[in-house]
Amino acid sequence: MDFEDRRPLILLTLAVTLALMFCISAQALGQDTQDAMPSVNLGSPNPPTQQPRPRRAQGQATPRHIDPPVAGGSLTGHVTLADTHGPARFAHVLLKPVTPSQDNSAADLLKGLSSALGGGSTPPDEQASAGAALNRIMSSASELAQSATVSMDGSYSLANVKPGDYYVHAVLPGYVDPLAAIPPQDFASTDPATVARIHALAPIVTIASNGSASQDLQLHHGASLSGRITWQDGSPAPGWIIRVLPAPSGWKEKFASTSIIDSFVVDPTDAIFHATHSTNDHGEWRTSGLAPGDYFVEAVLSVGAVNGGSANPAMAAAALTGTRIVLYSGNALLLRDATTISLRDGEDHANLNLQMPLTGLHSVSGRVVPVSTGMTVNSGSVQLDLNGDKSYSQTAQLGSDGAFHFDYIPAGSYTVHVRTAAEVHNNGSQKLFGIEIPDNKTLHTFARAEAPVTISSSNVDNITITVAEASPSAKPDPAKLLQMLGNTPAPPTAPDLP
Repeated sequence: MDFEDRRPLILLTLAVTLALMFCISAQALGQDTQDAMPSVNLGSPNPPTQQPRPRRAQGQATPRHIDPPVAGGSLTGHVTLADTHGPARFAHVLLKPVTPSQDNSAADLLKGLSSALGGGSTPPDEQASAGAALNRIMSSASELAQSATVSMDGSYSLANVKPGDYYVHAVLPGYVDPLAAIPPQDFASTDPATVARIHALAPIVTIASNGSASQDLQLHHGASLSGRITWQDGSPAPGWIIRVLPAPSGWKEKFASTSIIDSFVVDPTDAIFHATHSTNDHGEWRTSGLAPGDYFVEAVLSVGAVNGGSANPAMAAAALTGTRIVLYSGNALLLRDATTISLRDGEDHANLNLQMPLTGLHSVSGRVVPVSTGMTVNSGSVQLDLNGDKSYSQTAQLGSDGAFHFDYIPAGSYTVHVRTAAEVHNNGSQKLFGIEIPDNKTLHTFARAEAPVTISSSNVDNITITVAEASPSAKPDPAKLLQMLGNTPAPPTAPDLP
């Protein structure tokens, strides 16, 4: 597994790490971040004319352009519980801009990281999807800087809020967050019906510069859904991650058109303020705070390769993220066969038990071979995609002989895509962020290719995919990567030296 194959894993790890660092800092610092972090101009449609850099003394930092801070406003209010009429102690009040930010700096960062890691093989649509997903993560993380914890008497206050229009909502375990059921993409929608639906769910406040506003909130106790997951032989299935998702009209088509990248994205608000629901040692699970409506259940178990592991951290991480076993409500293995559950206001719906079949999953295996003789494929990755459903995808690494193997695949019509393929020679190893990485020299790179696969009632073996030689991709630039991560200035040019 050379650097080319690990690029998506390293890139995702770096991006998520940056997002989580920002998210945790925002939560910890709260309003202090608004006082200490002035608005930084990350980009402008009409950038100023670049002037020659002045000479500076040795050790002096390069001055950076910083926009003057904008005077913020304040918001105060009380949050109460509708069922007890008491204060919603230690709930969290959040502000969400009515007009989503058009800042694409997170996507630009991801693109820069990809370039620093020798990017170029990732298709533009996948890069755009990943960039949009990271933009949503960072946008939500920035909203955490404008959050407040409700006090013992139910009051809250927010200071130095950037002027603008905001949805005001509060989250507390067991109680309905009115905006939780809205897909992130819908907040940017211009469809009048969608806009009206969101406006009806949460109050809107206008924050003016040096102004003050007030908004009281009331939380309603939500419905709950609980059950148990077992294997077909009756043994409990612990460690499955549970998601209870809204099922509005046309939901199957909508989720089937959602890329696998988006399905992995966890909103930082959910990650911090909502519990992660997973099955316990008895296979039991429960989720609460649900609004009335129709839902479906998705249970996911991430597993490693069945035939062995690796002492290499990067290889081990790739194996763990490569295989997902998914089970939907109605004991369905694919989204198209899932059933829905209708919940009434405040209903406790129990005994939604799911059983994972042991006979409904199959394996797919084969080899990637070069068209030209005298070459070999000994590094790369392949991806198995369910035709007509972008939400289902599995990834496998190529072996030293170009072989690949997928486990736990439901019956259906698929396509195997060769994402990366190369012939490499190992020259030892090197360390990156403390991780031992093989130092491989790429001798030949190969173009992408694909092959159809139909799984019915048995395993599919001996798939052969031929690949033609392609031009080598850009090599990773460690200096550029470290410069981006450390935000260090570029080495001075000759005129800058004292």
